[in-house]
Amino acid sequence: MKKLFISIFVIVVVFSLAGCQKKISFHDEPASENPKVSNEVASEDNTTEQNAVKEGVIATDGENLIFISEGEEIPLALDDSLTDLIDNKVTITGDFNESGLFEVKQIQVWKQGRLFQTLNNLYLLQENGDHLLLEGSVTPEIAGQYLGREANILGSFTDKKNFKLRVLEYYIEGVKTDVWKNYENNQFGFKMQYPAGWQVKEEAVDVGHAALNVTFSRNGESVDLVLQKDIPRPALADENISKKVLPSGLVLTVYDDTSAVDGAPMTKAFLDLPDSDYDLYLAGSGKTVNQMYQTLELIQE
Repeated sequence: MKKLFISIFVIVVVFSLAGCQKKISFHDEPASENPKVSNEVASEDNTTEQNAVKEGVIATDGENLIFISEGEEIPLALDDSLTDLIDNKVTITGDFNESGLFEVKQIQVWKQGRLFQTLNNLYLLQENGDHLLLEGSVTPEIAGQYLGREANILGSFTDKKNFKLRVLEYYIEGVKTDVWKNYENNQFGFKMQYPAGWQVKEEAVDVGHAALNVTFSRNGESVDLVLQKDIPRPALADENISKKVLPSGLVLTVYDDTSAVDGAPMTKAFLDLPDSDYDLYLAGSGKTVNQMYQTLELIQE
């Protein structure tokens, strides 16, 4: 009888432990297997992406516009100006709206064609006959040396009809050419252009700010601009000194000198600022300094 009681007690204990183990395992289920938790995670994954920059091709699925980027098809919010860019490789900036559509805030596109110029404007003539008006500062050379040549231009459209393209970067016959920016100085009454990728540093060198040093630089290359009274001219032979008449009508005196540091060729250009006791001095090595002084103009009051 005692043995029978012990056997029954053991059986009851075993079943009790099994029930407890099952109860514990239910409450310790991983959170990802809980449907309520899964929905919360999914909602976090759909967080709106702000100011996303994406590269790819604009396409259509027959009814809607889509953007194909790295194998992903992104639905685009309706924008009539994008229909003209179907099958174009572009860079877009924007964010997703509440409907999950990507709204384009800014678009950059590559366009190919030949460069030509009217009296006041520069255009890109494409193979389909479209004429894109190019905006923004470009090197002075493009108005002469590169006209009629094949160009591949990266820009952003500035109107809904896509006929005006602000130039960001361009290649002419496969050669990268800098886009240029304007530098204006109202204190001394002149303006000029410099490569857009360069840094500009201004430094007043007189207590009364009566003189100014400006350095344009990038990756170890630099051009120095100095504005002050009575800047000494280099003592060079006549064959190393020339007069340059600029497109603006200004006349520079250009000295073909060498650097005192390493003996490398250096261009030093001087301009007597009209109606002023100040001199403008521009110096640097390479072609950039020559391109820069060609853009000098006086600011008209």
